[in-house]
Amino acid sequence: MDKPIDNFWKTRLTDLKKVLDSNNFQAFVAENTEEAQKIVLEKIIPETAPGSVSWGGSLTFTATGLYDTLKKRSDLKVLDTFDKNLGKSPDRICNTWTITEKSFPKGRVKVILINDDIGF
Repeated sequence: MDKPIDNFWKTRLTDLKKVLDSNNFQAFVAENTEEAQKIVLEKIIPETAPGSVSWGGSLTFTATGLYDTLKKRSDLKVLDTFDKNLGKSPDRICNTWTITEKSFPKGRVKVILINDDIGF
């Protein structure tokens, strides 16, 4: 078997995607951060046409380059969770830890699994 560790992670991520899909999440597998960014910019945003976007303070998210890219867009309201002033704003969505076991309606929650050791 060529590259057994790579094969292991591809298999694990594929299996995880199936589990997420079966629980009504819409999951994607990206080989690297560039592919993850492409999924968001060329698939998720055009298909959902969001009025606003935010994220949970993820360092992986910033490593994809999406943080800087989305902040520059004028067609989206960006709720920047790294902005310390947002905590005092009524625009702040939440400040809680949560576990989401299922997504309703189906496909509402998008998950991108990145097959890359980004270091976080």
